[in-house]
Amino acid sequence: MDTVSRPNAACNDLTGLEKSLLSIKLPSKISFLHEFVESQARLTPDKVALEWVIRIIGNLVERRSWTYAELDREGNRIGHFLKCNGSSSGDMIGICFDKCSEASFAILGILKAGCSYVAIDPGAPQRRKGFIIDDSGLLMVLCMTKQAADFGSAAPAKILCLDDADTITALRAMPTSIVELRPMIRPQDTCYCLYTSGTTGTPKGCEITHENAVQAMLAFQGLFTGRWNSESRWLQFASFHFDVSVLEQYWSWSVGICVTSAPRDLIFEDIARAIRVLGITHIDLTPSLAKLVSPDEV
Repeated sequence: MDTVSRPNAACNDLTGLEKSLLSIKLPSKISFLHEFVESQARLTPDKVALEWVIRIIGNLVERRSWTYAELDREGNRIGHFLKCNGSSSGDMIGICFDKCSEASFAILGILKAGCSYVAIDPGAPQRRKGFIIDDSGLLMVLCMTKQAADFGSAAPAKILCLDDADTITALRAMPTSIVELRPMIRPQDTCYCLYTSGTTGTPKGCEITHENAVQAMLAFQGLFTGRWNSESRWLQFASFHFDVSVLEQYWSWSVGICVTSAPRDLIFEDIARAIRVLGITHIDLTPSLAKLVSPDEV
């Protein structure tokens, strides 16, 4: 707005600029995105942080859940596992998951290992996946066996399947303690990287720092004041290659509420029923999907 109204003004001239337009830094003891989980693991270790819905039959729900302490430990295991596989602070590590609890563990573990994650759409063409791996210089990609088959044998990165029997055994043997980082990372270091669609040219990787991500979560805390309570439940709906998924998970964990996730087909079968039966209080939908859901139904 200021550029349009005062096109010839110097960029450091704030005279007459509305203070509401200025960016501010919100004070916080949290410096890194994963510290929201670590903080809640100390404050409310036994509270449910993550829930995975296996199936819904009528009004009955089969699910598995993890407390904040358990989620934190799973992240630490992944972090140590990555270090054992050669990762170093500052590395970019790919993730390629459909909805599953392992995806949340992977993201958390990558951050705890001092690395940043690059989210790859599991439904993307093999060529786009290969481009992202090459362009971002990924040495490793975490996924499930189903997604590994789509990369092809020519993938330059090491593909690690979290549902592989050997990987499961290795993860169980990993320490649950905090990963010691050498060198240490800074708030200005990259937290995650998402690629543009490429519809108007070559796809471009957009790097978001820990500082940016933490400030975003703090800003949403302010925006959502009075719109949630300790029993609130957010449905993790967005694909991981959209940054709404960061809001769904890490804003929820920043305030100590539960994130509920389920197979996409299960949710799409009847979105309104899923919201009702799972007791969902928060969900982020595109306008086209939101039109399909009446407030009376949920």
